[in-house]
Amino acid sequence: MTSYRYSRWDGTQNIFDMDEDDLMEALSDDIMEHGDVGRALRNMFRQGMQNDQGQRIEGLRQMRERLDRMRQRQIERYNLESMMDDLNERIQDVIDTERQGIERRLNDAREQLEHAGDEADFLQGPMKLLEDRAQKASEKLDTLPESAAGRIKELSDHEFMDQEAQKKFQELLDELKQQMMQNFFQGMKDAVQNMSLEDMKRMQEMIQALNQMLRDREMGEDPDFEGFMEQYGQFFDPDRPASLDELIENLQRQMASMQSLMDSMSPEMRDELESMLSSSMDPTMMQDLGELGSLMY
Repeated sequence: MTSYRYSRWDGTQNIFDMDEDDLMEALSDDIMEHGDVGRALRNMFRQGMQNDQGQRIEGLRQMRERLDRMRQRQIERYNLESMMDDLNERIQDVIDTERQGIERRLNDAREQLEHAGDEADFLQGPMKLLEDRAQKASEKLDTLPESAAGRIKELSDHEFMDQEAQKKFQELLDELKQQMMQNFFQGMKDAVQNMSLEDMKRMQEMIQALNQMLRDREMGEDPDFEGFMEQYGQFFDPDRPASLDELIENLQRQMASMQSLMDSMSPEMRDELESMLSSSMDPTMMQDLGELGSLMY
């Protein structure tokens, strides 16, 4: 681990362990090529320099890139904190609304019981059931976890006594689900758009090799699973399957999950994703994927 020592400036410190000779050597090639000292200095300021010992001084471009990365990390950090603050506030609002609803229902029932007259004895049983249910619900709210994820999980199994609280919680769940779908959609979109032609070709070769293994097995032949994994195993990291059956089972599960996610998307989002996938893959690859689906089931 790198350690640093700080001391009062006395003029003897050597901030950059580079001298005039290092500077001239860094400038010499540019000056010899272009004959322009000003241009050479501007390039050095922009790109930085490095001496023979490998020590490097950042240029303006590297500094700007580093500052941009730091700025982006700060933006993402505070955006995330703001999102979590909003989520916690909305969860707390659901809890407070439920508590108020429980208290209101109890007060209404007690008031009704007080004015029941001859029917008071008959209402004692239902009142006891309501009080027991209210106590159970209140205890559930008192023991909710501190984390937002834990609270959402527990509230999902909570039997709400207040309809407004239940409505608020369902709206929150729907928004979180929609946000998750948008993030998934954007992730899929970015992944497809960032794939190079070489990546696409490599994936197509993997799919074709997998189809061949499945055809071989259908014909009663022994598929070369070890050879397939040796050549294409990186596609299945970090949990590489140990057998062809395990590979097929994993793919079937992933396909089912993908179909479920696609079904959950809005029609516009689903159409855009399908259109993007179709436009980014050549017809042969689409055929290979179709064959893979038919061979697996």
